[in-house]
Parts: sequence; structure tokens; C-alpha cells
Amino acid sequence: VLIEHQKRVRAFLESHKKHHPTIVKLRQNQPINQGDLAELDKLLFEASGFESREEFEKHFGAQPDLGAFVRSIVGMEREAAKAAFGPFLSGASFTGAQMDLLNGVIDYLTQNGAIKP
Repeated sequence: VLIEHQKRVRAFLESHKKHHPTIVKLRQNQPINQGDLAELDKLLFEASGFESREEFEKHFGAQPDLGAFVRSIVGMEREAAKAAFGPFLSGASFTGAQMDLLNGVIDYLTQNGAIKP
């Protein structure tokens, strides 16, 4: 049952990642507000078949940051990930190995939406 719920939530988010305004903001690394979070909360719990937050948490654990949870599934757009490093990269010169590492981090963000320090 757990795997079915996970598949359903992932499929739902993947199908909405290009047109739902809040999910688009998350993928573009743009700030979201309380209204965006409330709509995302409603959309996620109602449309994915969960009757309550408690049922969701039974399957996925407590998610104190719903935006981070969603972005961990839908990822971040590559341009947004690159833009996040813009100030760090501007005017600096890096070795090939350093650039490979930075590109690896950007690839990871594109897939997973966030990275722990």
C-alpha cells in the first residue's frame, strides 16, 4: 500500500510540474508564500487521495517543509540551479575538476531539488 501511495503522489506531482503555478515556482527556485503553500497542501492531499495530513504522514513521515518535499520529487530546473550559483561563479576561475564538481552539484539539484551541505 505504501508503494502505491508513493507512486500516486509522484505521478500526480510529475503531471503538474510544468503548469501548476506553485510547483513551477518551486522548480524555478522562486519564493512561495503562505497562499501558495495552502493551495499546494490542498492540491496534494485532496487530489492524491489522502483524506488527511495524518494519513499522508503515516506514509511519508512528517514533512515540515512541504515545498522542499515537493521539490525533492519534481526537482529544480537546470537554469534555476545554475542561477543559484551565479554570484559564486562570477569573476572566479576554476580548474576543470572544480567545474566538474559544480556541474555535478547542479545535476543533483536538477534531479533532487535540494542538497544538504
